[in-house]
Amino acid sequence: MYFYLNLFFIYAIFGYFFETFAMFIQNKNYNSSVLYGPWTIVYGISILIMILVYILLRKKRWNHFKEKIMYFFTITIVLTLLEGLSGYIIEFTQHKIYWNYDDLYFHIGHYMALEISLIWGIMSLISIYIILPKIKRFVNKIPKIITNFILTLFIIDIIFSFIL
Repeated sequence: MYFYLNLFFIYAIFGYFFETFAMFIQNKNYNSSVLYGPWTIVYGISILIMILVYILLRKKRWNHFKEKIMYFFTITIVLTLLEGLSGYIIEFTQHKIYWNYDDLYFHIGHYMALEISLIWGIMSLISIYIILPKIKRFVNKIPKIITNFILTLFIIDIIFSFIL
């Protein structure tokens, strides 16, 4: 359980800084998180979904090429739907729009676009097949006290962001 919690926080925090940096480069004032802290939840959830889809597809025992192709298409669709659902949930609950893909050629509503979906798919392949195998040992070595501390901060952040 701690392994998955740690991955959630690593990807959520990395996603926050990635999005912040991308907006800085584009000279936009942007906050990619619905929370006060430096984490973007959709990235944390995404890595857990990536792992789940990977595990389910591994059970099919396809050759590596077919597995990667199926993984790419499956995860691209699933994460695109997650991004779209997240956008609508945020708009409905917080009355804010954090991203809008209307300016992209292949957009589907405000929160989904084929161009971004392909990025999700490519980054998922890189995450599962290249990054995750290299960071597993590091993630397993994170002390439980640090994970518990970050989890406590995260819960406090959720309370202050949504309830208070």
